[in-house]
Amino acid sequence: MNAILERPVSGHLPELLTQRLPRPNGEGSVIYVNTEGESRVLPKGRLVRLFPKETLWVLNDAAVLPAALWVEVEGGGTRIELRIASLNDESGDFSAIGFGSGNYQVQTEQRGPVQQLPVGARLRSAAGVRFEVLGQSGRLFELRCAGGYRRLLHALYASGAPIQYAYTSRAHQLSEVQNSYVGRPWAIEPASAGRHLSASVLSALQEAGQHLAWLTHAAGQGRGRIVTQTGAWWRVLLGLLLLPGLLACGGLGLLPADSFSL
Repeated sequence: MNAILERPVSGHLPELLTQRLPRPNGEGSVIYVNTEGESRVLPKGRLVRLFPKETLWVLNDAAVLPAALWVEVEGGGTRIELRIASLNDESGDFSAIGFGSGNYQVQTEQRGPVQQLPVGARLRSAAGVRFEVLGQSGRLFELRCAGGYRRLLHALYASGAPIQYAYTSRAHQLSEVQNSYVGRPWAIEPASAGRHLSASVLSALQEAGQHLAWLTHAAGQGRGRIVTQTGAWWRVLLGLLLLPGLLACGGLGLLPADSFSL
């Protein structure tokens, strides 16, 4: 094991954790901490050698939504940035956190306030999609998209953007926050623990006799979630049902990808 360790982690955060530019998908390093508490920074290509054959990787394949959307209050002209906190994939109803003046480079607690809107007020995105205010408590909005969930997705992908972070020197593009193995768009923010798992790393894990399994789980904004009425939970349930059998057959070890922080 010691042969693959590269350099110790210094007393301050290494450069890889204070990156101010979006890191290309699959690039980066891994911080490895052994049972003695020793820490090392490793190239991501060494990851395959850290774990034994028959290790099972359980990966969150939720794709990231462009969940930040600027809208205008109809009849008033005021602009609000909405950041989706949760949504229903059948009705198109959703919760969002609203921000006034400023942009992503301004700390959220310093962003301008949002006006109190009455129930029934209408908002409109740059793509012409309309939203009805169902309720508001401070910055938290309860909204309904005219046209339902599909129309909401149209608004997000037409004029939305991924949620940005004030510490970056430029805005992320949607492609820069997607993992290499994503499926259904369920994440409000990136499942960032899997950023180092490029297609080449996944292939190397499988070639080394390790195994991959997929679950879809919402991520982001602390309370962010997708509430589904029509499906996708079967994938989670099936995965949970299969895991005991996988663990019993061949002594597979369970390693959730989200156990890494990069």
